[in-house]
Amino acid sequence: VRDAVSPAKLVELQLAAKANLDDALRYRSQHYAAGTMGSGVWKELCCRDGDRFDVQFRMSEEPFAALGADGSWCEAVRLILGADAQLLYTGQVVACGCDPEPASDDGSEIEDQAWHMDGAHLDDELQLPCHMLTVFVPLVDLGAENGATEFSLGTHLHDCEDSNAMGEHIIECSAGSAILFDYRLLHRGTANRTTADRPILYFTYARSGVEDPVNYRHASQETSILHGLPAGSSAVVF
Repeated sequence: VRDAVSPAKLVELQLAAKANLDDALRYRSQHYAAGTMGSGVWKELCCRDGDRFDVQFRMSEEPFAALGADGSWCEAVRLILGADAQLLYTGQVVACGCDPEPASDDGSEIEDQAWHMDGAHLDDELQLPCHMLTVFVPLVDLGAENGATEFSLGTHLHDCEDSNAMGEHIIECSAGSAILFDYRLLHRGTANRTTADRPILYFTYARSGVEDPVNYRHASQETSILHGLPAGSSAVVF
């Protein structure tokens, strides 16, 4: 969906998303300095392969909350998942910009993410209708060099015998677009070979009554990044 977000709203989202990322990374640095990193996974922040941060820190607040509830794509979401479709969670995935220096002597290079589905089928044999949708909203223009998402078409179907049955497709689009895809579809973020971070908002929706016990990080699964911060930190508990 082109121009799913207005230019003025896009600027607001860019600033708020960057502030949330910076705050989360600052608290992460405080844990590192204090030796309280633990697993390095919190309900608001974790690392993904391909040198990416998955951030849910304050992403359920404005300006993201209203967009998740009433974005220009929500009508399509309700048509696919039902009028009582629910927003499960909101976050951002940030593919970090690379070091401007040449690759090291050992030949290591920036890599694409591994192919993955956000979630599995509800039935191991019966092909059921879509029960969950992911909506990506890039906050910068997506191209071949900065980590646009690649999709393996048809892999949300049980009868898709291999990951390349219908071809692979990279979606390049402008900031403020919306990309909707079935939760079961194989996809991956390609390598960000630029020096600038590549942030993408994500909104995950489900049919009424459907939950996501894998990706939804709540208090019973992970500790808050605000828990156990050293005394004198600037964190505000909410």
